[in-house]
Amino acid sequence: MSFSKRTVGLCGLLLATSFACVGDEDAPECFFPDDAGGCLTPPILDISIDCSDIPLAARRATFAYTAVPTGGSGSCDAEGLCSGYLWSATGLPGGLDIDPNTGRITGVPEEEGTFPITITASDTKFAGEDVTSCDLVVNPALNVETLRDEARHCLQPGQDVNDFIAGGDGTAFSCSFPDRDAAQPACPYRDGGGVLPAGITLSVDDTNCSHSGTVTEDAFGTWVWMVEMTQSDYSIFVPFCASQETPQGHDITVTYSGSTATDGLEPAIVEFSPNMNSNFGGSQDPFFEVLGGSLCTGGGCNFFGFNFEVTCSPLDPPFSLEPGQKIQDGGGADIGFSHEMSADFPAVGTAFEERPWVANWSIDYCNSTSGGDCMDAAISTNAQTHFNYAVVGWPAAN
Repeated sequence: MSFSKRTVGLCGLLLATSFACVGDEDAPECFFPDDAGGCLTPPILDISIDCSDIPLAARRATFAYTAVPTGGSGSCDAEGLCSGYLWSATGLPGGLDIDPNTGRITGVPEEEGTFPITITASDTKFAGEDVTSCDLVVNPALNVETLRDEARHCLQPGQDVNDFIAGGDGTAFSCSFPDRDAAQPACPYRDGGGVLPAGITLSVDDTNCSHSGTVTEDAFGTWVWMVEMTQSDYSIFVPFCASQETPQGHDITVTYSGSTATDGLEPAIVEFSPNMNSNFGGSQDPFFEVLGGSLCTGGGCNFFGFNFEVTCSPLDPPFSLEPGQKIQDGGGADIGFSHEMSADFPAVGTAFEERPWVANWSIDYCNSTSGGDCMDAAISTNAQTHFNYAVVGWPAAN
């Protein structure tokens, strides 16, 4: 190999070689000889990252992005994975890392915001590196919190779930709902999943997330059930609902501190924290008035009764609709009866710490001039009104 005088300026390209240059010392004519005895010209390394190509990220959603360079001695395959470079990045949010061999940034962001990041690529054969700076935007986690502000706090037939989606990374989402488990009649749609009423058709898959139809249950009230929505491996639960608004044998009024309507069709909302441990209901909150029915005018000739069943939920027994009592007008005539609602509310388990759930109360109301008609097992048979009332738990806002 021949040598000639070179300037120190060339030494900036020799950091990855075994040569060293000081002042005007002898330097090789060819810095990068090829196998045929020729001389290679070092390609110029250029990461050429278009910052607009970096996808939107979201907290709790799986993220993946691969920086693709041009120039240098490396090469990239059909999937965009490159070799022959060393990569590093600064400014990445918690939960994301860059693979030093492929330049692929992956992980699950732990925080939201706009993060100025710097990506550096170095050629593993030729000396030199290139640096690109971009902003990585991490959205809040996918959510449908605005549904809480709807009149019934849930997605009703005809409404578009897209109108309520916030956060997320903007990629396609899928929806799913479990098949009814006949072996678990008290919990047919998984724990806390609510009840899908007869007459309602669900369209939930990789491209649909809606429901339609008219409730055909022999009952008055609102049914709520949870549809699972998944985007980039992160899942949330969306409360879907449908109502049967035709009254039966009684006029029902429900007053509850967390509700705006009193027609019995608005589900009760319970906001909870992961470490919450208290009771739900009691102290006339909520308070139910059940008026009308076939009432006699004589004193002591009206008998009232009610029973209920609670579909599985994080609420624990004892469940109660007591105390119940008659309601009379100013003249002392019976006009109906009232009751309360209560249940234990333990600290929810891990599965429910950050997702909504449903406790579905199916209540039968009976009144008669014969006391035996509205007692114990006879109540359901002789009931003039079957009432479905949903209690929906929403996690407190983070």
